[in-house]
Amino acid sequence: MIGLFANLSSNRFGDETTLLIKIIASLLILVSLLPLIKKSVYPKIEQLGNKRKIQIIFGIFLLIISIQLLTRHFFIPSISRDPFRIRTQAIWLAQGKVEWLDYFKRYPNNVPIAIVLSKALKIGWFFKLSTQTIITSLSLISLDIVAIIAVIMTYLASKKTSIALIISCLLLINPFMYTYNLRVFYSDVPAMLGFGSVMLGLSYLYRRPNARFRWLIGATVLIISVVTQLIKPNFIIIVPAIILWLLITALSADKRSQLNRPLIICSASLILLVSLTMPASKIISQQANFEPDSNQQFPTTHWIAMGLNPDTIGTYSQADCDAMDKETTKSGHEKLAMRTIKERLKNHGLIGMVKQISLKYHILLDMGHLNHKYVDGFSDAPAWYQKHAGQYQIANNLLISTLFCLIFSLALLGIKQLWQMEKSFLSLLPVLIIDGLLTFHALFWEVNDRYGEAVIIPILYLSAIGLKSYLAPEKHTFIAQHDNRPARKRLWLPLYFVGLAMLCYLPLTMKVPTTLTVVGQFSNWGARYGNLGTMIAANQKLTQTFTTRTDYQIFQLAILPHQQTGELILEVNGKVLVTKEITAENTKKLITIKQKLPAGNYRLIWHNKSSQENCVYLQNGADYPLSQESILELKDKQYFVFKFANRKS
Repeated sequence: MIGLFANLSSNRFGDETTLLIKIIASLLILVSLLPLIKKSVYPKIEQLGNKRKIQIIFGIFLLIISIQLLTRHFFIPSISRDPFRIRTQAIWLAQGKVEWLDYFKRYPNNVPIAIVLSKALKIGWFFKLSTQTIITSLSLISLDIVAIIAVIMTYLASKKTSIALIISCLLLINPFMYTYNLRVFYSDVPAMLGFGSVMLGLSYLYRRPNARFRWLIGATVLIISVVTQLIKPNFIIIVPAIILWLLITALSADKRSQLNRPLIICSASLILLVSLTMPASKIISQQANFEPDSNQQFPTTHWIAMGLNPDTIGTYSQADCDAMDKETTKSGHEKLAMRTIKERLKNHGLIGMVKQISLKYHILLDMGHLNHKYVDGFSDAPAWYQKHAGQYQIANNLLISTLFCLIFSLALLGIKQLWQMEKSFLSLLPVLIIDGLLTFHALFWEVNDRYGEAVIIPILYLSAIGLKSYLAPEKHTFIAQHDNRPARKRLWLPLYFVGLAMLCYLPLTMKVPTTLTVVGQFSNWGARYGNLGTMIAANQKLTQTFTTRTDYQIFQLAILPHQQTGELILEVNGKVLVTKEITAENTKKLITIKQKLPAGNYRLIWHNKSSQENCVYLQNGADYPLSQESILELKDKQYFVFKFANRKS
């Protein structure tokens, strides 16, 4: 229910009027789409043979992959913050460098994913693949495997190929498959893959204990689970989920016999190996020459305190991090965190804690903003996108949140069906996984909507049960048969088109109420974690070229305050557009230019006009292209950190 409400009220760009229109439109689509599918689409799908349905599903996945490849070709994301630093470190490790970025001393939990990615890079380089191709392929392949597992699980849940086909169509039109999860290689898709693999493997062993490849399937599940736990520590909730599932099944007299030997061995091995992975990750990190610094690393209690922050509703708080930074020792960090926890618990009180936890559940299940994560803009994108980026992002948000409204509605139907009619102990496992992950974050940790998407496969599993109970209800099911009179059918169609028209109206008329960044090079835009700049010779010029495909109003260049002096020159189509002198008195980290910046071929020039060496803030690409072109005068690929944006409208 919270997931349904969270996506109905997901509203990144609009005001209250816009939100009301969106809610009405989404509800109209929800109440009309399912009857239309039941009366018009589902009967036609059922008339097809299973072989033809499987062929259509296969065709849908080919279409998904084609769209993904086109998206990656035309939209070149500029990855920022954590995923960028992990990628850079992984490339260094694969190249044989043992130096670690300062960032990992603060966040050692991301050391294993950097090591895993470095191993993948080495394998890819052996086959003469480029770094960009390897990382892009990892994102695409892992995301598509998640989608394949999701469709298989929906078939197992419903035992109907028609339901799997409909879920495949939902994936085809969902931006979930083409935005954040495709553009950014990070820990979220591996988490989805881990939970999905466990569900698929245990379901297979539960149903077919004497299958020919049962030991191979069990071993595969164990390997994926160990790698997932290394990459995503919150995967540990799979351990209590499986223990509870086995205990509840064992206590049921009619289901106890299905706890077969391969299933028990696989489950016990998974519990043991995942539990041992946490200390093992420290050994793996040491083998990669990583030395943790307890005085820089934030304690576990810091993240618990952040989860209690009422100002950020338990999401990441820069203010909390800044306060922690003022303490320079491990004991100082721990004392501050414990003091903060006590103060916030006292200030919340019982009612405040209930409100905080409810809002954290809301954030975890709000999928409408996923397409913006860690991609502040693009190093290059088509002209139509650059011109209409605001409308495109609004449309993306509306589509993904509306589709997840449908998915969560079906999941509610599925839970109701399981609760009222069936005693399916296999279907209890996804419920335990969902509850375990969401409750862990809502009660004990900081939250982010990325964390909620980890359980997308269990949610789709429940959705398939709900969809089957609606489209093909059995005689004893709680859902009443609907009237198929033509008049009723004619009613749903106009309702659906009214809702669809309202949703289409919003991106065409809404104006983005914030400054919208579109293109640039954002890799180290935030905290700089030890980037001290690059020394350039006296009177030297650095030049970087790039193309913009529409007009902009704001240009910003990241610099080093007090240290970086010289002249910024911005040329477009061979003509000088802007010159700006920067002196040692400058205290700002950004040079900001606000004027019309026409589309064209740009040259960004930094001139060290002094008679001695000077420091310039640049970012090394580490064998990965960060922008359309690197700086011409430097042999190692380095880039300015800059962006083009439009003012709030």
